[in-house]
Amino acid sequence: QADKTNAHNCEDGGDGSGGGGSSRENTTIWISSSNNVLASDFSFLSSWSLELSKETKSWFTCDHYGKEQDLQQQQQQHQQVQSSMQTLNINEQDFRKNYFHGLPSMGSLPRGMRTKVLLKLLKHSMSEIQRDHRLARAILLALMEYQCLDGSDGAEAFRYFLLTVESEFIHDCDEDCQHGTNASDEDDSRSSRSSSSGAHVGHVCTDWQEFIKTLSKVLCWGIRTFTEQHALILCSFFRFLLDSTGWKEVEDLELLIGWNDDNYTMAKDTPFDLIRAILDGLSRLNYQYRCRVKNLLRIKYANEVVNVNVNDDLCAVVKSHIHCTRTLVSIGEMVLKSCKATPVTESIGSILVTALTLSSIFPLNDGYWYLENDIEGTYIGSMNGSGRSLIDVTRYSDCVTRASYLKEERIRLFKRQFGIHEKYKVQDDAIVTYLFLTPLVSVQNVVRGLYMRQLVESNEAGCGYGDFVVWSGGTITPFEPLLFEHNMNYPNKTGYDENKLQDERGRDLNVGQIRALYDLSLLMLRNAWTLPWTSASHDSFSTPFKKTIHTIALIAHRYNFPLELCVQINSFISREWWPRDDIKCWRYECQIDELGQYLQNQIEKEELEGGQQTSSLRPLVRCNGCRIAHACSKKHLKDVFHDGHRRLCRCPPFRVPTAEDQEICQQYLMMESNDDGNGQNPKRHDFVVGHLHQTGANYDNIENNENHYGEDLEADNDDDWESVESESDSSNIDSRVDMVVRYFENKAYRIQRIEDHAFANYYME
Repeated sequence: QADKTNAHNCEDGGDGSGGGGSSRENTTIWISSSNNVLASDFSFLSSWSLELSKETKSWFTCDHYGKEQDLQQQQQQHQQVQSSMQTLNINEQDFRKNYFHGLPSMGSLPRGMRTKVLLKLLKHSMSEIQRDHRLARAILLALMEYQCLDGSDGAEAFRYFLLTVESEFIHDCDEDCQHGTNASDEDDSRSSRSSSSGAHVGHVCTDWQEFIKTLSKVLCWGIRTFTEQHALILCSFFRFLLDSTGWKEVEDLELLIGWNDDNYTMAKDTPFDLIRAILDGLSRLNYQYRCRVKNLLRIKYANEVVNVNVNDDLCAVVKSHIHCTRTLVSIGEMVLKSCKATPVTESIGSILVTALTLSSIFPLNDGYWYLENDIEGTYIGSMNGSGRSLIDVTRYSDCVTRASYLKEERIRLFKRQFGIHEKYKVQDDAIVTYLFLTPLVSVQNVVRGLYMRQLVESNEAGCGYGDFVVWSGGTITPFEPLLFEHNMNYPNKTGYDENKLQDERGRDLNVGQIRALYDLSLLMLRNAWTLPWTSASHDSFSTPFKKTIHTIALIAHRYNFPLELCVQINSFISREWWPRDDIKCWRYECQIDELGQYLQNQIEKEELEGGQQTSSLRPLVRCNGCRIAHACSKKHLKDVFHDGHRRLCRCPPFRVPTAEDQEICQQYLMMESNDDGNGQNPKRHDFVVGHLHQTGANYDNIENNENHYGEDLEADNDDDWESVESESDSSNIDSRVDMVVRYFENKAYRIQRIEDHAFANYYME
């Protein structure tokens, strides 16, 4: 605020209370008003931010890697010289030289004093007395430019920085606090807010929102080396925020089951903007590290001779990436053990899923778009050009029929995208295997838990659970109950706000069409699961099965069996002979209990060794109707049936694949091949030929199947089992998408309208 009558006497930005003895009436003018002659010109902040953005992009893309090394050596020598200086004997002329944007440069100060001065000034500018968030934003940019929070030396400064921001953070700003358009209206609005809210008054919303946006960039642009101490500080700080909100950690996760709107009113007063800014910055920082690793690997393996000069930088960036990923995982575990499902916690979980997905996704784009834009409402599959989209109906089945090929293709794509010389076997590099070829068990469990706890909104996260598993190279099986829950795999209201999914004719798909295409992908997964063993599908089988194939191959080699005979023998071995150890009970409470046990008994050593998650084999009861739903006991399977599975298991994609299910898959792939214009489908699968005998059941008479406790499934209703329209009716179908929608409408959706999904009761509570 300033007094226009005393403007010539208030060179230090005073409040106009003294000086001059003017008889004019003092007028309060906001700093955002164009009539305030004393308001400092902060128009340089945008250009300053742009310069830092370009510098950050140059760092993670390694465009000037050789120059970076020389610059780092110069900075280290400069810091050594400055550390030897006596702080109290600084020459005033040295302090005031090298002006930057109209302010005296602090480059002549030692790093410790420079950081201390900036943090003290940040606390003053954010205090209730000042509330100058333009100045606070400029201080954030200075902290980023001088790298005050970087490395082990900046860890303590990072702690003070977080506490300062939290203590002076404005929690009750709704981005529309200032309703007036002129100075008097702004003053009246400010006074009214002061009397109503009683706290955090006297701020300009536009300046505050710009400050929050810059706050999220401090982690992304201001920390090049994220140490273990940074991780511990950030985890402790996040635990403090959750505790101050009232989200205490609980031992029994069943206390947190269900959607709770009662906490939403309480959650409005939580520091959600601060939590969101921190998580958003941490997500971008983690993705930035991954992109820099990619570019350093390109420099290392670009030529026939390995460039060993990048090893030190590569190891440093990988360590920072590991610490950053562990921090995100730890925060995700805190949310799982503390937060009930509310609109606020759903947004927090969505940001975490976005961060963990981008830390596991492959292949990578340049990353610059994500560092500069918000991802909310944008489908990540549109950013990841080579990724399998939600409406790619063969992406699940490919993970079964082409599992071994996809693993090799992943390595080839890695080498091609990273520009690695063909002579190198990158799979032998521990860094490549850890970051790009093997999904982390802890990341998979946290993401699965967030989706299962209903703490993720797909539109805000930018992906569904199936997207995450496919893009990260996880294991796809038809026994995963989350894959059959539509609201966990795509937005079930209006779809993604940006980058609308389109059919083969370029038309935007509605939610009903996306649902039908997704069900077709599940149906193809079920078909692919019934196929016999092939060399391409070898990696999709269980470990005991693969050991059996290995033993048969050794015997065949010893006794000179023909290779064709060996393959024929392998085709008669069924998947069901060796039960998988990753099949879970479909009862929701059992899944919550298993998640709680994992959170309590997690062992970090398994993740460091890159081992697969181990689980004790326990006998499970299977539904004989669909043959994919399992439960811990007969009682639990009855609960699953009563929750809606009895009806669902008789409809595609739950039911055992029938001849007509096989036909719709074949017809869709043929139409897709014709639309490609080459007469051949590059995504052709062996299951379109039909190997339905592999399961040993009569698929055309599944109504005769009985469940485990001897009760027959409900009699079929002829009205619910209408056949596919005749060829004369099919002429009215506009596209293959319409064909799929009509098929599932006749065979599944009309029955599913009678009874909800298996876990619907829990979601509606």
